[in-house]
Amino acid sequence: MHVYEGDMVVGVSADEASRNLQPALSTLDSWGVDVKDVQLRGAFAFVAQKDYLTKTVQDKMLTQEESLDRQPKINAVIRGNLYLVYTIQQTSSWHV
Repeated sequence: MHVYEGDMVVGVSADEASRNLQPALSTLDSWGVDVKDVQLRGAFAFVAQKDYLTKTVQDKMLTQEESLDRQPKINAVIRGNLYLVYTIQQTSSWHV
């Protein structure tokens, strides 16, 4: 999937996201999303618009303890057309 200038990206972590986050850090950083300091079982949420870094909204809880106490929250108003695209990545397989 290609993200074009002006496209909106919404990200929310679930369970343990930091373990597989390394390949995406440079892309997220280019969108103004700084999650490189999120530790094991920390949590984050963001809304970013490609090539408009000042519009990025994010919240993060760096550690498991912080994320158990309070989940990240963001408020954003987005105007325009809405397209829902999601992927599900299989991380393990079952063998019978």
